[in-house]
Amino acid sequence: MKLSPAARHWILWAAGGIAVGWLVSLFWWWLLEPAGKDDLKELVIPPGTAALIAEGKPAPGIPANLDLGRTGELTITNNDEAEHYIGGALIRPGTTITIEPVESDGEVACSFHSAGAIAFTLTERPSIFVTIIPAMMLGLPFGLAFGLAVFVGQRIGMHDENEPHLQGPASDG
Repeated sequence: MKLSPAARHWILWAAGGIAVGWLVSLFWWWLLEPAGKDDLKELVIPPGTAALIAEGKPAPGIPANLDLGRTGELTITNNDEAEHYIGGALIRPGTTITIEPVESDGEVACSFHSAGAIAFTLTERPSIFVTIIPAMMLGLPFGLAFGLAVFVGQRIGMHDENEPHLQGPASDG
């Protein structure tokens, strides 16, 4: 099936616009962190946490779930008088440690949460396929607009009646 020059013109401009839109979407996908809840990067165990846990009360400032960023690193500072642990890591009073979960979500045992365990999730970047819809929404209108501008520009250039016409060489005979 052979396409007419006009159909080829519009298809190429639409495809070019979508390709440029996809490159812009891909750049933002790569550059930006995933959107979501506020990612927790540091947790401070307040003084008196062990005493509150012993009384069966929740400690202030300790969230029910840890929503970690894409890197998954969590820095924990123990300002309590007692030692605390998370997973297999012991946190002595006045010390700071950084942990990185090996799983993307789950639950880990800890001594600074009243339930004895705390749930965590890692915020992951969405699939690269989420860039397709913005590419279509951005690229298609721009590609067609540029294609229209070129189409109109070509028509104006071809039908300019005030343009002097060049004469060919004069013949002798």
